[in-house]
Parts: sequence; C-alpha cells; structure tokens
Amino acid sequence: MTDLSKVTFRDAVADDAPALRALHTAAFDRDTEAALVEELVAADAVRLSMVAVLDGRIIAHVLFSPVEIERKGVRKDEGVLGLGPMAVHPDHQRQQVGFELLWAALSKLGQDGVPGVIVLGHRSYYPRFGFVPAAVHGLRWAHPCPAENFLALEMEKGALGTTDGVVHYRPEFTSDG
Repeated sequence: MTDLSKVTFRDAVADDAPALRALHTAAFDRDTEAALVEELVAADAVRLSMVAVLDGRIIAHVLFSPVEIERKGVRKDEGVLGLGPMAVHPDHQRQQVGFELLWAALSKLGQDGVPGVIVLGHRSYYPRFGFVPAAVHGLRWAHPCPAENFLALEMEKGALGTTDGVVHYRPEFTSDG
C-alpha cells in the first residue's frame, strides 16, 4: 500500500524524461503515451507537467497542453487545456496517488487562471473533480467518441462559453489535429 504521507508532488523537469518514459510504458503496457509526452515536450506544448514522487521515484505523472476551440468556423486558443496523458505506476494504482496528483495539478491551474480543462476519459472517474460531459457547455471533440467520455471542467464561471464548439487537441495527439 502506498503511504500517501510520503508522496510529494512537483513540476516535472527535463531530467525526468527517462523516468516518465518508463512510467507511461509500464502504466499502459505500450509506448504510445510515452512517445506523446516526449512529442509534446519537444514541441514546447506543455502548460503543466506534474509528478508524484515516492522515495525518490516518480510514481505518477499528469500533463496538460493547450487545445483550440472552433466556434462558427474559427479555431482559436481560449486558454483551455487538455488533460493527458496521465499515468500511475501499476504498483501504485487504485491507491489515491493519481487522485491526489490530479487535485494538486488542478489547484495549480486554478491559481494560474486557467479557464477550463477538457479530457477524454473515464466517465466515472473525472466527475469527482467537477468534470461534466463537455456537451453541457456545447462542446464536442473533433473526432467521434462517446459523449459521456468527453468531459469538461469549467474553472471560471462562463469560461467555456455558450456557443457550440469543436475541441481540437494538438496535432501530436492525432494525425490531423
């Protein structure tokens, strides 16, 4: 069992790259997410990257990058961020590490004035943080997905708007952005 009192949270640094690659590969049993993290870092597209550390080892990671919202045919950066990838080492999953890391990251984003966060994720996990279906805010992803898995967190009242919009993640996430 992970002793959360011994876990610290901090911003990721360049020297963490090998540990992040190993973490994401272990968590997902593939290197797709690890490569995505590296591509986002290389493109200078990371707005926040935080890690959970236990006994000097990175055991969890979460990354946020900008998304664009297309409204009435115009795509622009409204300051909204996309959450992901997020990984917890298999030895520490289902032990609140990811939960605590995500709370720490969302708190930091709130202090930094980020208006909202979007995630394609588990519909039973993210509502604990205040996420609701993005469709509540008139938003949908640029690619087909179950609406109940495309979620949004409005961090500033009214920030996600009332005009229908299509969310576009960075091109590193898909072949066509």
